[in-house]
Amino acid sequence: MDKKGTFFLCKIKKIFIVFIISLIPIIFPVLLTSIIGDGVSIRTLCASGGDSAFWWMQIDALVNYGGIHGYYGFNGSVAPFGGFYNWGAAPLFPYFVFGKLFGWKLYSMTLANVAMLSVAMFAFLTLTNATKANIVKVVAFYMCSFYTVGYSMYATSEGERYALGMILVGIVLYVHKNESIFSGTNGRKRIIWQEVGIFIAVIFSSTVFLPFLIVLPLLMYDYFKRCKWNIIIKVCFIISICAVCTLIAMTGLHFTSAPFGVAEATDNMGLWILIKSMINGLVNNLEVVNLFNVIHYDSKPMFWFFIVYIVMVAVTVYNFLRVPKYSTFLPMYYIVGFLVGICLLDTGEPNSVARLINTGLIMGLLSECILKDKEANGDTRTLGTMIVFVIVSTLAISGAWKMYKNALVEGGHTYEIRENLVAERNKFDELTDISKSKDRYDNTVAYYGVIDRMCLSVPGGSGINYMYNMQVDSRMKYAVIRTENLDYSDLLANLEADYDIVFQDEYFVMMERQ
Repeated sequence: MDKKGTFFLCKIKKIFIVFIISLIPIIFPVLLTSIIGDGVSIRTLCASGGDSAFWWMQIDALVNYGGIHGYYGFNGSVAPFGGFYNWGAAPLFPYFVFGKLFGWKLYSMTLANVAMLSVAMFAFLTLTNATKANIVKVVAFYMCSFYTVGYSMYATSEGERYALGMILVGIVLYVHKNESIFSGTNGRKRIIWQEVGIFIAVIFSSTVFLPFLIVLPLLMYDYFKRCKWNIIIKVCFIISICAVCTLIAMTGLHFTSAPFGVAEATDNMGLWILIKSMINGLVNNLEVVNLFNVIHYDSKPMFWFFIVYIVMVAVTVYNFLRVPKYSTFLPMYYIVGFLVGICLLDTGEPNSVARLINTGLIMGLLSECILKDKEANGDTRTLGTMIVFVIVSTLAISGAWKMYKNALVEGGHTYEIRENLVAERNKFDELTDISKSKDRYDNTVAYYGVIDRMCLSVPGGSGINYMYNMQVDSRMKYAVIRTENLDYSDLLANLEADYDIVFQDEYFVMMERQ
């Protein structure tokens, strides 16, 4: 066989190995749910409630009902464009594509998450041209990343964020290694599609999750590295581009997002009040990851996650201070940068902070798996970092496993609960008339009470306006009260002035405008 044939064969072999390794995010949930048993399987992992329930229902409407025909929002708020929820339209797009390709059922969001993680791992390993040693480190990292694996089994948006984070890390490392992409040495016509693709990937990811703009300065650094401009001009230009991209991402987000209470308050703030609010948020959220606070957490996965994160912050900062190189800077930049960024932007609930900053941990440690610097004794450093991560994570896995198992079994991720959801939705669909030809408010449900998985029963194609202020908004044709753990007698009396009861069971009271 000639050299070309041998090279082609080796290339095919490597792609096959990368493909097999990329199936780990899919294989893990299947194996773990099989081990758990007790009526739990990959086909029972539906949305649990909160934001994830609304995400699932919007995608269900887009895939199965031809669009969102009502208004999602809060206390009567609506998006400037369309009927989308407060995260906007961009995060729904990957799930929409998955739903169109494979159908959209109660468990489809979980399948979409593990599929996205699998595609992201393949993209990451391909973009970075990972060696066998790199692949071993990546596999060890993923197997020990209990928060990532755990949330891949839940129908939440974390799977999408983690997948986008993996792809963006791959792009940054690819650009850094292949400087000719931005320098033009390979010919502008040949590489312009790569520049456009990178720009679209960053803008889309940032519209899904604003902290992803953290990668933009890294890309701009590589773009201007060979440019002969003055350093001050370079810095000003990079800041300007980052500001424009932030504006684009924020505009795309707000244009299709129903305002939440916090967002409404922010719109009325002055700049100084907003800055003070963000600083206070930063201080409060940093207290969340304070070791003295962490030891009081009852949640074992969250307790151990913060321990792992704090240790990784210390290790990456130490590596950079000891040998200040790009290869030591990048992991620290992601891990510390996400911690600061999330603490500035998030509301401060510990579990929310943990889920969000895990994106930074993924990006930082994946960079560590690939980067090395011979002058900085890179092989020893990266191996040492990964060994520390594996040891600390292994200590956490037993407690995390028990917690996830209980959450899946006792939390109702079983065939029995799934059948209850299907039966309840059939009732709603029979008693409501949701149609694209009607006014959006006639296709909107005013929802009262806890947002749990039973919320998935609400009529398909409708919009859900979550009335957390318990006020009556008679613009909406339907009102639904989730009765669990809610004293709704006063609310019911107020609603009966404008609505008639259509049906009532152990889960809901459903009403229709008179």
